[in-house]
Amino acid sequence: LVLRDSQILATDGSIIVGIVLDQKTKKVIGGPDIQSRGVIYLKDARNLMNQVGKILQETIEEHVKANEYKHIDTRNEARKRISRFIQEETGKRPMVMPVIIEIRQ
Repeated sequence: LVLRDSQILATDGSIIVGIVLDQKTKKVIGGPDIQSRGVIYLKDARNLMNQVGKILQETIEEHVKANEYKHIDTRNEARKRISRFIQEETGKRPMVMPVIIEIRQ
């Protein structure tokens, strides 16, 4: 498993996308913040990474609106959607790590 993950990181890179939510309302209060390494060149990255952030935010909003928000399920759904999007756009399959932080205000 570790060797497989290392190979993915070496060939396709990684994307970490984080967002901060209000714990009670599940409203976005920070982010999304996207970091990518080894996925695409910087000049092509801005638009693609903005779309990645939108996908995470839309996934959260859809789950909250449908009253189906569960932290792990939402994170997994976002990972699938982001992975599919990046593969369609770049042909690469990077390691995607969505991070959803919930804080009390």
